[in-house]
Amino acid sequence: MLETAHKKYKIMNCTDKYLEKIEEWLVKNNIGTTNEKKNDISWSIYRAVHENKIKLSDIESIITHIDNTEFELNEGNIWENLTDYFKNDKYVNFFRTIFGLTPCGLSTSPNAMCGKGELFYRLLRPKSSQPSRGDIVDNSIKKELKGEEIRISSNNITGKQYKNIIDKIFKGTIEGNTPKKGGLKDTVCFEIEKIQYKEKYETEFMKLPIDKRLELFSNLLTQLNIDGNVLYLSELIVETGFDQEKYQRILLEDWFIKYKKDNFDELIILGNGNNIKIIKDISDLNKLEIYADYFRINQNGLIGWYVK
Repeated sequence: MLETAHKKYKIMNCTDKYLEKIEEWLVKNNIGTTNEKKNDISWSIYRAVHENKIKLSDIESIITHIDNTEFELNEGNIWENLTDYFKNDKYVNFFRTIFGLTPCGLSTSPNAMCGKGELFYRLLRPKSSQPSRGDIVDNSIKKELKGEEIRISSNNITGKQYKNIIDKIFKGTIEGNTPKKGGLKDTVCFEIEKIQYKEKYETEFMKLPIDKRLELFSNLLTQLNIDGNVLYLSELIVETGFDQEKYQRILLEDWFIKYKKDNFDELIILGNGNNIKIIKDISDLNKLEIYADYFRINQNGLIGWYVK
């Protein structure tokens, strides 16, 4: 019994030393706004320490290396970057585990949960900080971190509003599509943005003279609150009949600019770490592919694009 109690004491004492060292690390990096939050984050890191067989001396080595050699988060494969940086596979695997952690202690509110990669970033970039709004500030640059499923949305147009707008503009002018399921099953809709209807609407718009196409899309972009010269933008869409990709991109660029203005200076798309992308302005949007839409035209959610 005494031997068992002694073992338990040794384990608890060892755990306390790890937690103490981890909390020192958090204090040094100014991570966690309260003791309760620091404790929550410390236990999350401790689990990563235990899982990857990290010793107290390893933690010291990691902290010292980060202090002496600035880590730069660049585009591309973060794991290759970290391997070059640490030259220690165990440390890289430790940070792989950290990458997936989303401790509640880093959340700024119940409606602003910590995302994957935030703790990872804060530990590797000790001078970074957590603003009252947004993800991270680093060298006075506000950065928004996103994982693998990224949606860039309109800031003011819902699915139902979008449907009302396109119904009024296109009804009686072109033939719409008829959904086979959902709340709008067997009703006529004009889902010109959806990839599965690309060829259909190319055919439909080619039936109209170009001046009519220009009129329709100028009206549409205006009602969608798209900034810029809507006549010029409409010409890009309709000069060959109907260019669905240009229509998608025009919406994406407008929504990105407005989203960026209110929220961040740089958007960092982490994904799973294999192909990080940094988006600073609309020219960087060429790095992204629209792979699905979020135009729920029977719902009140804001319309948007899924990108990767």
